[in-house]
Amino acid sequence: MPEITIKQKKFIEKNRYSLSINEMAKSLSLSPEQIDQYLHPAQNPPNQTPSSDYQPPVATTTATTPIDTGIHFHLPNVNFKVSDEPRIKQRYILIILIVTVILVYGNGLFGGFVSDDISAIVTNPKVGDLAATLTHPTIGGILTTLAFKLGGYNPIFYHLNNLIFHLGSVILIYFIFKLLTKKTFLPGLIALIFAIHPITTESVVWISGLPYVSYTFFGLLTLLIIITIQQKILPLPFLATAVFTFGLSFLSSEKSVAFVLIILIYLALFWSRRAAGILLAATMSMTVLFAKPLWSIFYQRILDANPSFAGGITFYNPLVQIPVAIYTYIKLFLFPINLTYYHETLNYNPVLLLYYYLLLSGLLLLGIVLYKKRQFVVLLGLVIFLLGFSPTLLPIRIAWIVAERYAYLPAIGFSVGLSYILLFIWNRNRWGFIVATAALVLMYSGLTIKRTFDWRSEETLWPATAAVSPDSTHARYNMGEIYRKKGDLKKAKEEFEAAIYYQPNNLEATNALATLNLQMGESTEAAKLFDKAKAMNPQSVDYIVSTAIAAIQQKKYDEALKLLEEAKELDPKSTIVYNALGGMYFELGDKKKAIEMLEKALEIDPGQGDIIKNLQYLKSLE
Repeated sequence: MPEITIKQKKFIEKNRYSLSINEMAKSLSLSPEQIDQYLHPAQNPPNQTPSSDYQPPVATTTATTPIDTGIHFHLPNVNFKVSDEPRIKQRYILIILIVTVILVYGNGLFGGFVSDDISAIVTNPKVGDLAATLTHPTIGGILTTLAFKLGGYNPIFYHLNNLIFHLGSVILIYFIFKLLTKKTFLPGLIALIFAIHPITTESVVWISGLPYVSYTFFGLLTLLIIITIQQKILPLPFLATAVFTFGLSFLSSEKSVAFVLIILIYLALFWSRRAAGILLAATMSMTVLFAKPLWSIFYQRILDANPSFAGGITFYNPLVQIPVAIYTYIKLFLFPINLTYYHETLNYNPVLLLYYYLLLSGLLLLGIVLYKKRQFVVLLGLVIFLLGFSPTLLPIRIAWIVAERYAYLPAIGFSVGLSYILLFIWNRNRWGFIVATAALVLMYSGLTIKRTFDWRSEETLWPATAAVSPDSTHARYNMGEIYRKKGDLKKAKEEFEAAIYYQPNNLEATNALATLNLQMGESTEAAKLFDKAKAMNPQSVDYIVSTAIAAIQQKKYDEALKLLEEAKELDPKSTIVYNALGGMYFELGDKKKAIEMLEKALEIDPGQGDIIKNLQYLKSLE
């Protein structure tokens, strides 16, 4: 009987979990006994002749003798008490994943610009300006510029960026866990759950969610390259490619710093100390290289999230913040029903907080048990779940405490845990597995499709948000804007007042209500609100001018002039100041002075259409 060649051994190792022994024997022109001898040397020693009626050995959960493949690094025990899985070829799994993503998220391609999309694209005068984009390059900025060049203000070109990255991440997750588990169906199940879980919808269908899907994609690509180098599929020089993709992850979002920790823990779990040291040096080099721009972004986020008029920097108590946030995220993963753009209200009391501590302690204890049991694949999933939240759970306010877009990367860890539980069911009750998996896939897909309809436009997003988060000041403010645009000023006023009720120092809602009162002819009430807004942010030219306009409507011209002069000192090149001065002088009957003010405004910015119309009207009266 001829010996198995090195090439044949590689084929067996590659396909041992996807093909049966008989299928491999037929492909290699070998006997099933030879392949069984290679795979199970302890069960079938060379001097023992197998029976002529050959039956492949039944897989068990007991440990088998390790196979010396010549690659000497630490491999985990991947069974996690799972001895078998449904058999399905890789190409079918990939087809299922691709088709599912398109079917579930296809509706999102036809959504419009909502929330931050409007300021970033629709009203951004520099959108599509490649030179401005390359001044401070980011992956999101470059792709947004490209989308504008291709499709202008057609949202589908921007949505495609998010969908392509999401699909790419789904495929990467499949191959990462295929390499780690040496299985085929289990990685497909992990990727499928991640692909359709409703909590990922916000990152995929919201154009401004691009940084979350792009940094996750490039971080996963980096991890995949490292795994292939570890398993000697790629040579060590490809480490340079991993460094490059890691850099792209940094250029996507500062939150990619989570991958630094994830990769370091992966190296500690799966690779030799010497190899881990090499990659550790490369990882830290990339971190140092991007430290300055990351710090700049981080510092700017601190300033943006903690304006001086709102009281300055806000600190959180991590002993409360972290357990409350982790509990909230787990609840959203397990019961993804009441999803909302704003998770502002996080209720807790001493009893609930104790329960949250027990839950978090349980997760940490689970990590220790998994490490002791050498169940490193599941442990890696737990690490991704917890560390994926780390960039947003800092003791200083730089973002929301809980937001569904922050859960995009951690969703991978949740998918790993849930997939192992489902495969555990498979080994005990196959019909139970089929029913449970089908129910989950249908439920997740249905909820995700429903959520994509919520994100179609601002007219659908904000009512859906307010329905789930009625005490959210931001949701009520946005509902006020919806009613204002529809011309229903009474309902708009009610929503703005509700927003201020839930957050009295909300500057945006205060200014909106003041402007609405001005529009409704209630100048006295408008003036009070503008004064309040101005007191909250005394350096804002917009609020000073708004207060002056309210004073003009009350015919308090001296007060208005004083305010506009104050605004002009703060910003000598503000067109709105000169436009307001023009309006005031027109009220006073001084057309010449009014025309002079409007002409000064156009000298600063000749493209102000409203000011041009005002000037034309004044000149027509001469």
